[in-house]
Amino acid sequence: MTFLKRVFSSDYRRGLAAEASGDYAAAARAYALAGERAKVAEMHLLAAERAGGAEARLAQLRTGIRWADEEDEAGRTVRRRLARALLDHVRQTGVLSDSDRSLLHEAAVLFAGAGDYAGAGECHELAGDELLAAEAYQRAGEVERLEAVLGREESRRLRDGRQRDAYAEYQLHLASGARDRARAALAGAIGAVTGPDDRNLRGLLEALDARMLVDARVTLRAGGATTTYLGAFPIAVGRDPGCRLALRDPGISRRHAEIHELGGRFRLRDAGSRNGTRLGGLRLEEGGELPLDGEGDLGLGDHCGLRFRAEPGVLRIEIVRGMDRGRVIVASSGPVEIAGGAAELRFPDGRPTLAALGGRRLSLNGVHAGAPVQLLRDDRVVIEGGGDGQARVVIEVT
Repeated sequence: MTFLKRVFSSDYRRGLAAEASGDYAAAARAYALAGERAKVAEMHLLAAERAGGAEARLAQLRTGIRWADEEDEAGRTVRRRLARALLDHVRQTGVLSDSDRSLLHEAAVLFAGAGDYAGAGECHELAGDELLAAEAYQRAGEVERLEAVLGREESRRLRDGRQRDAYAEYQLHLASGARDRARAALAGAIGAVTGPDDRNLRGLLEALDARMLVDARVTLRAGGATTTYLGAFPIAVGRDPGCRLALRDPGISRRHAEIHELGGRFRLRDAGSRNGTRLGGLRLEEGGELPLDGEGDLGLGDHCGLRFRAEPGVLRIEIVRGMDRGRVIVASSGPVEIAGGAAELRFPDGRPTLAALGGRRLSLNGVHAGAPVQLLRDDRVVIEGGGDGQARVVIEVT
């Protein structure tokens, strides 16, 4: 609209008056009747600055964008301002969502259409599109920004590569039974990435830690029988869940007794229990101890009874009375053959580790494993083959 048309246009004059009074909605309507599209867009931009909430502000900006044309200089100027307002709107939201990234792309298009490639680069950079940001900064002649973005993109590429390699290593070690290595690889993958992927990997690490067995204790089910294996001494016996041999009878003290091993032989020591410890009916004095030789019976408190058999290096216990009646425990600081000699169990650094014996094949959770496997809760081990024709053995970690 020419200067003279503006002077004699009543709609344009009404728009000016409404704008001066701060009534941007009325000003937009008047400017629209006068054909002043850029001014209509500007009024919606000013109304967005006053909007009471994010949704209302965004609605005003979108309306303004529809009125701002690229064909004239006034339109390009207001489009640039609208793009800056969209960019500021996203920055105020904090954590980027998919809808925020869509808005940033929209703002980048507006900036580029207005010839402001530096602004477009800011939008792409905030959205995490480093290559698009670099292209925009290059067109804008922003050399320092271009170098900074390219440097971050190269760092991200290297991090992603390290993360992929570490995650692949984690999966390989997890399947093959090298669980400590799997955990180290997963921790390495977490250190190489941030954001949603980092949270996903941390969830995997927490799940792995929940399955880890590190206290020289594991319970295995094989052939219908369930046995708890203990691989380190002394063995605290009591009602406290932290005891290596934890029992539930209320008459048992929280730390009732201890079993010690020296040179492959075993001794029982009372740990100051409230209701006493008996070996073969003989009550031990508080803090007293006796050897566990051959076979015999133990009494803990008033209701819990145990039967033991001590062999060189291996102590076998069956609970015959009390709330845990039927439990079987095998304790040894050395290797123990299990499942009829099909496999051998050890506890290096407190980790239960299983190896097949006699040329048998071992599969862990459906995957063949050629080396001893570190067991986790809920593992399923299958052992088969061997020259003695022994049937296939399935071992479950409970």
